[in-house]
Amino acid sequence: MARTSTEIPISGISRLADDARRERTYFRVMDFSRLRANGRRVDVVVAAALAVVAVVQLVALAPADAGFAVPLALAVCAGVGLRRSRPFWVGVGAQTLMAAGGWLGITRYAGPLTVAWFCALYGLAVWTSDKQFAIGTAYFVITDLVPWHDPDQAVPFAVGGALVMWLLRLTIRSRDLRLDVAQREYELAAREARLDERIQIARDLHDVVAHHVSAIVVQAASEGRRLEPGETRDVLELIEQVGRSALDDMRRMVAVLRSDGTGSLEPQPGIEDIPLLVQQVTSAGLSVGYGVTGRVRPLPLMVQLAAYRTVQEALTNALKHAGPAQATVSVHYGERTLAVSVADDGLGDGDASLPGGHGLKGLAERIESCGGRLTHGPVPPPRRGFAVSAEIPVGDG
Repeated sequence: MARTSTEIPISGISRLADDARRERTYFRVMDFSRLRANGRRVDVVVAAALAVVAVVQLVALAPADAGFAVPLALAVCAGVGLRRSRPFWVGVGAQTLMAAGGWLGITRYAGPLTVAWFCALYGLAVWTSDKQFAIGTAYFVITDLVPWHDPDQAVPFAVGGALVMWLLRLTIRSRDLRLDVAQREYELAAREARLDERIQIARDLHDVVAHHVSAIVVQAASEGRRLEPGETRDVLELIEQVGRSALDDMRRMVAVLRSDGTGSLEPQPGIEDIPLLVQQVTSAGLSVGYGVTGRVRPLPLMVQLAAYRTVQEALTNALKHAGPAQATVSVHYGERTLAVSVADDGLGDGDASLPGGHGLKGLAERIESCGGRLTHGPVPPPRRGFAVSAEIPVGDG
């Protein structure tokens, strides 16, 4: 079947580019650095809220000590907003102020002040280097064991507090390490997805747009040689020159999209290649029947490619999941649509669409980019098996 068409399905390529942009947006959302930036903003809000509540509580419960207590509370709470950028100094500073406040008998009035102190110690335990953590923990223990504290309470609190900080460090740093690994994996997956999409767009650009521009150039050149010199021939020669220039630009665009040097620019498969695909799958062990109905005619390349990919994906899934089974591939040329269906009678449940645009999910997006619709699911009882079908508009017959 000749691959010719009078339509240039640019909209399908545009939709592919939109899909690539949406995929990049998804991976940006999954960037953990944004979560950390949000954490800094949350710290500032929490610091302000704790400061307000602590000052109100101190003024209400201990007005006589407000002259010393309010500046201390403001300093400790303000440290919460800086604990991610300066965790060592915030932790040590908060511990110093709280030790002095305990000696003066101030901190017993302010619960929010204690919360701010714990937040500062959390930063000291989690976000410092090993050397800073050792120094900060030792300082915490020493300041909790100063003579003005009750030894019966100070020793258990100091030892227990140091132990809790150490356990927090082990647990949270392990979690952060896993998050960093996950972030790198997401970034790698994002780059691979973008690269795959660029290669696919390059193939489609070359196979669809370049095909039609080449046809224009060839027809213009052919007609120009058959005419006598004159205005009409000059116009055709101009069309030929512009078309060849467009092809050169197209090749440069494709080279940019295929910047990794991989991916083939061989013609994309079409409906006439489905019998070979059926033969290959049959050789692999799955019995496949193939039938074509309706008035066979040339169709747009994007439609042919979508039909081929539908059959390819469905037969691949059947080969993987159906077990001992038989499959049937049907292609129907309607007046305005092309219908493609693949059904098997195996025990598999089809393909659980994989992330990144693969599997049936990616196939559905491809069909939708052509204005069509993909359906898939188990075959209704009493029969068994799995079926995949696509209906793609092709214009007037």
